[in-house]
Amino acid sequence: MRNFLVLITFFLVGWFLFTYKLTDVPLGINGDEAAIGYSSALIAKTGYDSNGRFLPLFTTTLWPDWKQPVTIYSTVLMFKLFGISYFNLKAVSVLFVLISGAIIYLLAEEIFDKKMAVISLFLYSTIPLIMIQSHLAIENIAPLPFVSFWLLMLAKYTKIKKTKYLIFGAIALGISLYSYLGLRLIMPVLVILTIAYIYYLNNGIKLNRGNIKLRPILIFTTALLPFLALLLIVKNQYPAAVFALNKTQNIVSYQDFFLPFISSFDLSFLFLKGDSTPYHSTGKEGMFLLATLPLFILGLYKIAVEKKPLYIFIFSAFFLSPILYGLPGSVHRASRLMSLIPFFIIIILLGFKILLELKTRLKFYPILLVGALIVLNYKFFLADYWFDYPHRVNQSFEKPAHIVYEKAAKISKNENLKVYLHDDITRRHPTAYLFFELAYLPENHQQWEEAKLVPAKSIVMVTDQVFSRSLKNIKEVEVLEHGNMDIILVINRSNEDTKI
Repeated sequence: MRNFLVLITFFLVGWFLFTYKLTDVPLGINGDEAAIGYSSALIAKTGYDSNGRFLPLFTTTLWPDWKQPVTIYSTVLMFKLFGISYFNLKAVSVLFVLISGAIIYLLAEEIFDKKMAVISLFLYSTIPLIMIQSHLAIENIAPLPFVSFWLLMLAKYTKIKKTKYLIFGAIALGISLYSYLGLRLIMPVLVILTIAYIYYLNNGIKLNRGNIKLRPILIFTTALLPFLALLLIVKNQYPAAVFALNKTQNIVSYQDFFLPFISSFDLSFLFLKGDSTPYHSTGKEGMFLLATLPLFILGLYKIAVEKKPLYIFIFSAFFLSPILYGLPGSVHRASRLMSLIPFFIIIILLGFKILLELKTRLKFYPILLVGALIVLNYKFFLADYWFDYPHRVNQSFEKPAHIVYEKAAKISKNENLKVYLHDDITRRHPTAYLFFELAYLPENHQQWEEAKLVPAKSIVMVTDQVFSRSLKNIKEVEVLEHGNMDIILVINRSNEDTKI
């Protein structure tokens, strides 16, 4: 009952925190979001993607990049339940964040206790990368619940060696393959580490029929194999969806291979600057809060001192997971390292545990100091992310066209006006604007040709160039502009067509 109340509170507070300014920060949709939104909206409406495939395993659009099924079908479900909208597209990432937080809570309770589990929710919620990825409708966040659940199953197996935990963990790890393309490089490392860990835990256990230490490994790998086999089966049917055209960075030396791996643990990247792209970082805060660095160092010390098998496994998973990122040449890309978060949380919880175990009456003060520093650090991050960051990087994002589509849809519905759309708008950013058409415009909207009249009882959506060229001298219509947007609404409320 206590866990239920804690998690309900987390979901309610977390929903408010992560959906605040959800469609305003960052300012506009990017190509990956548009591709996911358009494909998901088409499948939600018709069952077919833009290539005419019925319920495809992988999908691609005009944007030349295959999207993985976990995010696509999570978004399809969201659209079917709550309608197609830009907010609901992004809300899928918020749900991934909240579900992952709940699993990490259970993981921390399994390894430590309820008190530490509550602390884990606080530490998890204040990770800058979690907030940033919750506002992006892309696949980077999708592996997090599956990797967290796999780790939870291993923690349970460490205590009680029931094979069902290995099966559940293998299934979660297998599904993660279909959540994000980058997991194809992380998963082999996690599988090898898992097999080594299972072997270590079962070393020396014997039954009457002999040594059984290989049996759990066989169970784990057997549960995992169908997910691997499916990738090979569909490889030709979905070209580039499985191995991204099989292309890797030109690697001519061991330095080229190990640079991306070692750069993943650059402290300035992790705790100060963050991702190398403005999509995934404010540029003023690291992947993790700087205030958590002391806890991270203390956690590493705790692992070295206690040498518990699970702690060593988590340490190994954290520092070895990105080793294959040398193949695509991924340098300072925190967005590709989301799978490190559950390991990081456990490590800093171990650091926090050292503070709780201090044998002094004054131990309350270092705990209070660390907590205050984390809160202040996160407050500064939020102030920058919510209010300054959008204006600082607005040139890197599309303009918020969804606002104009929403306005056109609202006026059309309230005043019974038919919507016409000049095709020059869609050509600007085809995938994004096709998604907005599906999300907001009535199904009977039509294309408007520049040489024709402005129809009676209509809203005509045009670009500012078309408006300046053909419509600016019309006096009989109302013109609605939205800030510096390049889409203009021309409204003709009369019962007669208006001549251009």
